[in-house]
Order: sequence, then C-alpha cells, then structure tokens
Amino acid sequence: MVHELIMSIMKTTKYFSFLAIAATLSLFSCKSDEFDGIQNVDPIPEYAITFPDADDGTGHAYIEDLSYIVFQNSIATGSVIVNVKVPDNKSIASVSISGQRYRGALIAPNKVPTAGALRLPAPAFNRASPYNLGTDVTGSGSTFAFTMDVANLPAVLRNATTLNAVAVNDTFRFFFLVKFTDGSSALSTEARVVVKG
Repeated sequence: MVHELIMSIMKTTKYFSFLAIAATLSLFSCKSDEFDGIQNVDPIPEYAITFPDADDGTGHAYIEDLSYIVFQNSIATGSVIVNVKVPDNKSIASVSISGQRYRGALIAPNKVPTAGALRLPAPAFNRASPYNLGTDVTGSGSTFAFTMDVANLPAVLRNATTLNAVAVNDTFRFFFLVKFTDGSSALSTEARVVVKG
C-alpha cells in the first residue's frame, strides 16, 4: 500500500515537472525577444522623421502631446528654424510643409487657443491639413532645414492685430511630408517650435 502510494506520488511529480518544463520552454520559444522593448528597444523605423533640436537637455528627444518640442530664441535670431532628419539610408528629394501659429503658453494637455485671432489658420489643424507653406526642393541628403524669417512670415501665419509681430510664447506647429529619391514618402509627427525670446 505504501509502495503504491509512493509510486503514485512519483508519477504525479514527474507529470507536473514535465508540464512545468514544457510551459517554460514554450514561454521562451514562442516569443522572440529580439525587440521586446525590455531587453532591446525597437530600432528607428525605416521611414522615421525626427527633429534633432527637440532635445530635453539630456540627449533625449523632448516629446509632449505626441509632438516634438523645440525651444528657440527666434526673435533674437530672426528666424524660426526646424531641422528635419531622416534615416541615413534615405535621401530627401522634396519636403512639403504645413504650419500653424498660435499665441499662449505651452500648457499640457495641448491647450491651444481656439480664438481665430490667437490661432492661424483658425480651423482645426492636424496631419491631414493642406501644405500651406509650400514645397521645398532639396538636393540629396538625409537632413533638411526649414527656415522662416520672423519679420516676413507667410500670410497664413499672421494677421493685422494679435498675430502680427512674433512674440514670446508664440508657438509654431509643423507637419512635414518628405519625399525620398527612391520614390517613397513619409509623413512626420508634429513638431512645435516655442518662441522663448
């Protein structure tokens, strides 16, 4: 009787040991951890568009509200500048730019003034908005610099009253459609330039 009980316990232990080993093996063999976000961070996507000047001071991108944030002294320098970077294995053929301007402190979550006098263009603005700042044709390369003279802003970004001269806390929102020399294209996430001085 005791012998049979011991044999039964041994069979049960072997069975559960086998199940534990099988479960452990399936856990590790069924899922690739090459880019699991824990051991390794996913590489930059093939068509990623980034903004090198959106630096939080530690070498990492400053991203808020799913937007790259760039702080600039645009009044002092005379220009709003957005540096665009694509992967090194891509070469830029042209860049189409859409932009919006508003006045008000950059306060999360995305509190953009709704009054037309404080935001131009006044209607809702997003990645699907028309490319109202034109298309720049560039040579080959993986970087592009878009520059606007603050003393001569495009008409769509200024009015005769509240948004005439550029002031501290003006924010410029940009989206870029980048066409590559290989015929492919990519649309950027939002980049914001916040005027600090």
